[in-house]
Amino acid sequence: MSENFFAVGLVAAPLGLRGEVKVEVLTDFPQRLKPGAQVFLEGASYHIQRSRARGHQVILKLEGIETRDQAEALRGQYLEVPESALTPLREGQYYQHQIIGLEVLTAGGMALGSICEVIRTGSNDVYVARREGKELLIPAIADVVKEIDVVAGRMTIEVIPGLLE
Repeated sequence: MSENFFAVGLVAAPLGLRGEVKVEVLTDFPQRLKPGAQVFLEGASYHIQRSRARGHQVILKLEGIETRDQAEALRGQYLEVPESALTPLREGQYYQHQIIGLEVLTAGGMALGSICEVIRTGSNDVYVARREGKELLIPAIADVVKEIDVVAGRMTIEVIPGLLE
């Protein structure tokens, strides 16, 4: 069984003439893009030689990418890491790929569908559950989400007024 890979950055553009690239950071753990780290682009392995933060981006020099033309060829590609390299989270925290697909049940056992999307907002995430063509927006707050059991594949929620309307 092959390992799953997850995007941690997106190559936005080359920078300069010596193979550096500007990368949009797609991870809450930008420290993973430090010198010596291994990343994958379309299945090919690269080690990061240098990195420096630049606003919401990071400038990377990847081993084996020496020219602007080589860097240009990476434009639009995702920097990925294998699932085994993901940063362990604290108890009660989850990666989006762990949430998507969970079956949603009320505390009383009524099935409401399964999570198909996670919307990031300024204050809290919102889980989108879909069943029979209908969508339910579930705020990811303690008053609503009572239990997440990734192993069992389910999320138990408390229905608050207005949630099912």
